[in-house]
Amino acid sequence: MKQFTKAAIRTQPKDVLGWATAYFMALHKGEEPPVKERYEMPKATQKTDSGLTIGLLKVLNRQLRDKDKVTADIIEGKWKALDLPKEQFDELLKIGDLHGSFEWEKFLALAASALAENIQIAITNLCETVTDDLEGGPSRISIEKFEFFYTYLAALDEEIQPDYVSDVLKHYKSVASHHDGYIQPSFFQVTESPSLYPKK
Repeated sequence: MKQFTKAAIRTQPKDVLGWATAYFMALHKGEEPPVKERYEMPKATQKTDSGLTIGLLKVLNRQLRDKDKVTADIIEGKWKALDLPKEQFDELLKIGDLHGSFEWEKFLALAASALAENIQIAITNLCETVTDDLEGGPSRISIEKFEFFYTYLAALDEEIQPDYVSDVLKHYKSVASHHDGYIQPSFFQVTESPSLYPKK
């Protein structure tokens, strides 16, 4: 019961009863429960106050990252357990034209972009969400994962042309070759590095 209490304090669910049901159901099935790694202060920088946060993205990713393919029903069950709005869930599926069986990381990328003002912040969110680095570390991801996320989100942004994407990938592949095949958000801040989106 002590672990449950700590988990509830860290996660701060809006619907405690619904979250508790999902928590104990996950434990019963031997699955990852819907628990944040640490308490997270609400951010006022989101596009909309949807309740979705990086901490909750991490929860969803821990629950679903081992699945090659997912369905909307699988994600919706986890989404609902965190008391996140159904409208936003449906909108993300619509934006990504996701139906049937699809890659979990496509939905994850869309959810991360919902918290971001631009693709560069979305990719930073994704680095923080999927990295194997410890909390507060450099948030490294493989160049292959970076390429997947970046090309997927860039293809949904009419302002980012294929030639621009190719130039960005060429640069960061070169950078990654000097860092054991990894990219981290601090690389985006280096003066000579191209922005992940064309600035007006």
